[in-house]
Amino acid sequence: MSGPLVPLSEHPLGRRRAAARDGEGSETLGAAVARLAPADFRVAKGWTAFLAAQKSRHRTSREAEEDGARVPLALRKRSALDRLLQELVDLDEAAEAELARVGQALRAVARRRAGAEEQAEAAASIEAGLARVVPPVDPGPYRLEVRAWPRGLTEEQQRRLLGRRPETLASLTAREAAEVADYLGGLVLGGRGLDVWLSLPAEGQRFPVPAKRAPPLRRDRRGPWLRHTDEVGRFSLTPEGIAREQAAMLRAARVVDAFGGLGGNAVAFAEAGKEVRVLERDPVRRSLLGQNISERGLRDRVALCEGAVPGGLLEALADWPDAAVFLDPPWGGTEAGSQHLTWEALFPEQAAWAEAVIGRHEVLLKLPRAFDVETLPGGAAAWELRWHLGEVGAAGEVVVKVLSARRP
Repeated sequence: MSGPLVPLSEHPLGRRRAAARDGEGSETLGAAVARLAPADFRVAKGWTAFLAAQKSRHRTSREAEEDGARVPLALRKRSALDRLLQELVDLDEAAEAELARVGQALRAVARRRAGAEEQAEAAASIEAGLARVVPPVDPGPYRLEVRAWPRGLTEEQQRRLLGRRPETLASLTAREAAEVADYLGGLVLGGRGLDVWLSLPAEGQRFPVPAKRAPPLRRDRRGPWLRHTDEVGRFSLTPEGIAREQAAMLRAARVVDAFGGLGGNAVAFAEAGKEVRVLERDPVRRSLLGQNISERGLRDRVALCEGAVPGGLLEALADWPDAAVFLDPPWGGTEAGSQHLTWEALFPEQAAWAEAVIGRHEVLLKLPRAFDVETLPGGAAAWELRWHLGEVGAAGEVVVKVLSARRP
């Protein structure tokens, strides 16, 4: 049975994440074995030979499971070994001596001339030595709580992100707790990390290293939904479903799209029945945008304009004083999903036009999910926030794609 709830920053998982991020702190078990092993062989080769010997030793046994429920370390698969070697260790003199013996046994198991019996003995010695240094995994159950979700994220969206019903968080296996907590602990939404609490492992036991998870922000593998695109557009083009959700958020009958790009949002606005003016200063992208507009049969509803923020935007609004404004500025690449980004960084020269737009026109912003919403003009409370989720990858993993902020 696991222990009390603590903030993720105080949990072994959180400390492990911080050490990996900062490159400081305790040594990993794998690094310690490599440091203490004999220098006349390749340690990586030793681990490969160890796994082969382990499979041979336990070929007829069905007792071991990766979560360590019946065998303390259950080292039969590369994934289980790799996670174990990522464990942080603080070694005393006795533990260093034990890992030195593990290094000697690794050299023995890696010897090509060693017989099956000798390799099995060496593998058993390695497993026993590691078990004396690293305690077994507490199989749980664990309890996990998210005590503060960002404003605007619905209960249904929370459930989809978790991949499970919230009530199941009260009883998670070690593997489930590691995967869910590691994913949630890495999410930055609205400029803040989630307030995740997780129960500690029982005394004398450890919390497992989570399995590797693909980064949460990835390009949709289905490809762009508009035919005329470029390399930048393959990433920056608003997914069709999100573009249509954003079009439904606007109340105005006219929209000025200040950063047209390839025209994904302009198409969605026009197909929702709105009149649209699109600004795009890059002539190549403006040409692609025009081709997409023409191909969708929207030339009568969408006007392409040269110019950029702020001059082109203010000129368009002088002609359309009742129009809404859609702003989707460049974010800075694929890493924007996890970077702390503020209003001042997104619009470094906003002072010349913000006062003329915000508060006088309906405004809709498309923002990266990590954008700090408290830096919005007037603060987050002055804006309607909507999170857009999407599925990525072959497995249909649900992620937060973008954030929309609307101000009437």
